[in-house]
Amino acid sequence: MKVQLRIADILALTGGELVGDDQAVVTGLNGVDLARAGDLTFVDSDKYLPLLKSTLAAVVLVRSAVSDCRATQVVVAEPNVAFNRILAKVVDAADRDRLRGDGGVHPSATVHPSAKVDSTAAIGAQAVICPGASIGPRSVVGPLTYVGHGSTLGADCILHPGAVVMHGVTLGDRVTLQPNCVVGSDGFGYAKNDRGHYEKIPQVGGVLIGDDVEIGSSTTIDRGRFAPTRIGRGTKIDNLVQVAHNVILGEDCILVAHCGVAGSSELGDRVTIGAMTGVTGHIKIGNDVGVAAMSGVSKGLDPGQNYLGIPAKPILEGSKIRLSAEKLPALLAKVRELEQRLAKLESASSQPGTSR
Repeated sequence: MKVQLRIADILALTGGELVGDDQAVVTGLNGVDLARAGDLTFVDSDKYLPLLKSTLAAVVLVRSAVSDCRATQVVVAEPNVAFNRILAKVVDAADRDRLRGDGGVHPSATVHPSAKVDSTAAIGAQAVICPGASIGPRSVVGPLTYVGHGSTLGADCILHPGAVVMHGVTLGDRVTLQPNCVVGSDGFGYAKNDRGHYEKIPQVGGVLIGDDVEIGSSTTIDRGRFAPTRIGRGTKIDNLVQVAHNVILGEDCILVAHCGVAGSSELGDRVTIGAMTGVTGHIKIGNDVGVAAMSGVSKGLDPGQNYLGIPAKPILEGSKIRLSAEKLPALLAKVRELEQRLAKLESASSQPGTSR
């Protein structure tokens, strides 16, 4: 990946302390074992420190200055975090450049006259911006995307190709929607009438998404029935996740692929839901909860704990149950053996002349 970063840019992004050449220029980013001339790299483990004696990298992020390092050093508390911050900035800029193309509104896009598109925003080929929609400063709406009636995108949002924002949805600043995700689809609500047929329950609540949220490819966020479904600031949602109507996700949550949260459940801040985990509806999960992959959450969970299993139990109990389940085949075999031995003893004791 080709970049052009000055030491001043790196120091501004990381808040680090410079040791070495204040005129160094970075033209690439790479791992320490792959670094080439001009690259920025990082070391966050002592086992990689010997590589700094011969590295070709121009700049290296380290926890403390290394005396025999041939590269310019930037000392930071967490080199990996600092490197990722720089990489994310570079990747974000590259994504924007690719999607922006020549900028402005592509000739094949459809933008309703009542929609408001900031002069610094970009609208891609065959995108559709519906009546009353608003696109904020520097936001990029990629090709083949849809922004529904009255929906609002804040500043610096990115909608990748095929993303759909239905009517009445509000996205904060710096929200990223990956390809083919859908925000604001109808919640799954039906009522059985007196003839036993299902009638649709209208969903009119919309979706409200906070700043710095990212939603993965083919993920669906349903609109609320009356009040909006809410996704808190900084939350990151993986691909192929289902968030149902009226769900409330707190700030800085992580939802991993193939998990689902049923309607009207509320998750606190900094909750992590592992892959292929199901969360039932109308429950509350406290702050700082972690739920392991392939678990089933059937009731509310206390804050600050980790859980595992179906149904989800505190991690120690859940681990014991899971380990016990692995022993069931051997246990069943032992039970069958004991049953056979008991049957033989009972048969023998029932024979005439058998002493008791």
